[in-house]
Amino acid sequence: MAATSQNFELWQGEDEQVEVPVTDGENPVSLTGAAVEWGMWHGDTRLITKTFGSGVTLANGAAVDDVIVIALSAADTATVAPGYYSHECRVQKGGDYQVVFTGVVTIQRSRTV
Repeated sequence: MAATSQNFELWQGEDEQVEVPVTDGENPVSLTGAAVEWGMWHGDTRLITKTFGSGVTLANGAAVDDVIVIALSAADTATVAPGYYSHECRVQKGGDYQVVFTGVVTIQRSRTV
């Protein structure tokens, strides 16, 4: 079951690290050996993609490899217009695909970008 309302906010051109623990609703889920893909969209247009080894890593929270870490660089958001964007993370493990979290990214206008 996907965790919804995993919302976060950042400013244009800002480095940000987003950490989301993954559970089965109650217990931590180890993602060791899983393929992870995260994306941010404006409507049907995908603006940012991060995958395991290319902006996505795993960290230990309550269990081994149960936290997805998404690293956004300043270059990822420097030219993204301020506004609200949807985001989603999908995991493939053992042949099964599952959306593990979704939410809204709020991009604030930066005057220094």
